[in-house]
Amino acid sequence: MFGASSAQPEKVLQTIGELIGVSKFDTLYRDLYLQRARELMSTTLSEAAYTNIKEGTAVLGLLEHQLRAAIGEGNWKRACEFTDRVSQIRNTAAAKSASIGLAEVVYDRSANVPVDPFSPGFHVFLNASTETLREWREHALEILSRLARMDSLCRISTHVGSQIFKPSRSHRRPSKRTRRQPQVPQPFGRRP
Repeated sequence: MFGASSAQPEKVLQTIGELIGVSKFDTLYRDLYLQRARELMSTTLSEAAYTNIKEGTAVLGLLEHQLRAAIGEGNWKRACEFTDRVSQIRNTAAAKSASIGLAEVVYDRSANVPVDPFSPGFHVFLNASTETLREWREHALEILSRLARMDSLCRISTHVGSQIFKPSRSHRRPSKRTRRQPQVPQPFGRRP
């Protein structure tokens, strides 16, 4: 029950994790779950900040190599500069370590569309049995119910998602009251 700006960072990260989790099962509304995850992620780690951290950690090895070379040459001024840059990159990455893994999924891997495991026959591609599909469906429903309690903006999509994951009527035996009685053909021109 929180807006994007008023939440505690731990709860925001937990909600983002749940949104990512349910997006693997509910591929129909995956884009909406990831859009909400992106909105929440921007409150803790913006895409620009994530890109800076990612680029900084990518050049960390090169900076450390340059630092060793500067020390070997006795260039202490450059060695201090490299030491400061390496420390700054490591500290920034450590401070945002809880967010970085989720940000990678939200910002970098959101274009990867998973196979819908609940489409008829597709569970074979995922090496999943029908029992596994039932477990996944139950897990998805649990995530959706937690999301409905955690984030008021997810209520509409989680309601729709929970409707999708409910067993269809074809899996339930109809009661005597709802069974259709055979219809007797009416003579032409007469309607009941």
